Amino acid sequence: MRGMRGGGQPASCISNLIAGMPQQSASYKIRPDQFRIDIYIGRDQTIVIHALKDNNFSEWLSVGKLIPGDAAAGACIRHLLEHSPLPTTCSLYWTPFEEATQMKYRELFVFYQHVTVRKGDASHFVMNGKRVARDASPDRIQQRLLQLHEEYRIACKATDEPAPTITRLQQVLAEIRTMEQACPLPELLGNVSDHARAMFAAMKHQYALSPHEEVRSLLYELFQLHSSIYNRHMTAVR
Repeated sequence: MRGMRGGGQPASCISNLIAGMPQQSASYKIRPDQFRIDIYIGRDQTIVIHALKDNNFSEWLSVGKLIPGDAAAGACIRHLLEHSPLPTTCSLYWTPFEEATQMKYRELFVFYQHVTVRKGDASHFVMNGKRVARDASPDRIQQRLLQLHEEYRIACKATDEPAPTITRLQQVLAEIRTMEQACPLPELLGNVSDHARAMFAAMKHQYALSPHEEVRSLLYELFQLHSSIYNRHMTAVR
């Protein structure tokens, strides 16, 4: 997995990109129960592993491939569960992420399957809401990730004929824009924002792994539209 070595990582090919970034310190006590691992898996099985101390600070970032027979991602997750908190700390958004990974930050939330890992209790950790034995081997964790990704890939309509999908996405975009335009005041956009979020979540679940460029473009447009409506609403009600 790509990155710079350091930051309390296991003796393997796994690397922590945050180790090469300027380090920061929180001005408050970080609660251990806020720790989580966000995992993003793309259509080409690119995997991004991002461990957060809480919503403001991160301690691990690595990019690689989720490959059968190579348990690097599983070893990374097991290491993080066993050794967090790590000494590495930075605020990882937008520019730092993009400079470190050469990836687009916002695309993580559109074109990648999202898997969340939390510590759980002494005997189990929790991956996407399912309990997994804390002593699970890296190979076992890797197999679980591969299984989750295969289930997601099958559920996605990635290989469907694109024309009906394009029409459906265009209809959803038009519907949400009509609702937005009909709203007289930005502080009243809450219901529109909720609807746009729900529609994006539904469309992403079906089309995030689509190989068709126009489908991907429209899905990203839907993501941006929801973000715009949400930001307008929150700015008005603050």
